[in-house]
Amino acid sequence: MRGRTKLPLVIAPGGVDELSNVTAIPPGKLLASSNFVTRNGVGRPRPGYTAMGSQVATADRIIGFGSRGSASTESNDVAHTLTAAYNWTDSAWPAITGTWTASAVDEPVRFAQYIQSGALWLLRINPQNAVNHWTGTGSFAVTAGSPPTGRDITVTNGRALVARAGGNVYRYQWSGFNDVTSWPAGNTNDLSETPDEAVGCRAFGPLSAACYKEDSVWLATAQSAAAAFQFQLIANVPGPVSPSAIIPYRGVHYWLAKDNAIYRFDGSRVDAVGQSLATTMANTFDWPNRMRTHGFVLPTTEGELWFVYPLAGDATNTRAISFNLTTGAMTPHTLAHGITASNEGAGIPALTWDSLTGTWDGLGGSYATWDAMGSVATRVALIGDVNGNIYRFNSGATDAGTAIPWAFTHGWRAPTGADKRFYFDGIESYWAKTTAALTVTVGITVTNDLSDSDSEVTGTFDISTASNHLTTLVDTRGTWLKIRHAASSATTDTEHRGAQVNVWEQSMR
Repeated sequence: MRGRTKLPLVIAPGGVDELSNVTAIPPGKLLASSNFVTRNGVGRPRPGYTAMGSQVATADRIIGFGSRGSASTESNDVAHTLTAAYNWTDSAWPAITGTWTASAVDEPVRFAQYIQSGALWLLRINPQNAVNHWTGTGSFAVTAGSPPTGRDITVTNGRALVARAGGNVYRYQWSGFNDVTSWPAGNTNDLSETPDEAVGCRAFGPLSAACYKEDSVWLATAQSAAAAFQFQLIANVPGPVSPSAIIPYRGVHYWLAKDNAIYRFDGSRVDAVGQSLATTMANTFDWPNRMRTHGFVLPTTEGELWFVYPLAGDATNTRAISFNLTTGAMTPHTLAHGITASNEGAGIPALTWDSLTGTWDGLGGSYATWDAMGSVATRVALIGDVNGNIYRFNSGATDAGTAIPWAFTHGWRAPTGADKRFYFDGIESYWAKTTAALTVTVGITVTNDLSDSDSEVTGTFDISTASNHLTTLVDTRGTWLKIRHAASSATTDTEHRGAQVNVWEQSMR
């Protein structure tokens, strides 16, 4: 027997790595994970969600969210089902439907804000319904000027811009200047230089917008010529899988693309920024139902994008991936409900002392400073499910009362070298003590040649009892090992801070 070695298993800020060989996953990344994120150098279960008012409609799925105003001014949060629209009044969701043709589940409702004659209008559109508007009182009204139907809508250069206008799969159409009740027939462009179909559009500011197609990205820039916009082909790259899978954040657009990667566009350049979950996405993503995919941002201190997508063979939106904008970490998640729409809410009230849950250490994963607690609290994401329920995401430690099972697995390691064997006797796991009991399972698999179907050996401990936990094993020998941690959490203060494996090199004689 040779000397003792301590193999550190560091926190994994890099998320899951499906691109590297299973024996070459670098420290700081994982072989597999579910419902577990790393923020500010600490690992923790993903956030949960809590109900926001009562069910708006029985078995009428939510297919869109919109916001009128902002958190700092007059604000409204609007939820839309297949058949009706609802406005949040701080306690309930009264209907504000107006005239609306019932839509299919693959026809998300898209929203945009527009200043019409000095008044703030919330516009809505989808492939079954032409542009109509809401002023903040009463119900949605039909917008004059014969506006088109469409897949998506945005506002720039004083005009509303519609993607896939009037059912033309290539067409972008725009309104009159400072007048959404004017839709001249000549205000169109089919972007025929590329044959792919239009998917969506997002503004960059007052003078430009991105036009996203299935296999290309275009930029529409305001000009003083007869045509309101100059359209420029930026890149031939995979476009977003749906109009709701485009997320604007801090002047940059991000989207989940048809090649299962995440892309970004800053108005001049397109880059692929997230590709490490391509295998998971290829095995689970339901491509025929891609229009059901949607995304939202959690404005944590590091910035976190979430994309929710339909599961192959099921078509319900129970799967998601998160993407940390600071670390580049991608992590898969499973949701307890079919989450069919999402949006960053405008009118969520600020936090109060009474509304805070968990511990100060636990809250530190979402709020870096006292001041951040107020600003972040107004930007909680809204999500809706297949049965007409609406929730606040990043709220609580359960999925509306259902415990969140989580797990993460480090890649295969050869602690003493791939040509040597070792004797293994334990793993030390470091956690912050939780206020409530929480049993964590540690699974250890040891093999000699990676082709063996060796069984996992498990041990458990309660992380409410101490911060350092030693799991011991008897007479375990091999060349390669992998370590898994798992639990079903109902606490908000769970924090993983690393681990180390205790091994001794064994003579091969």
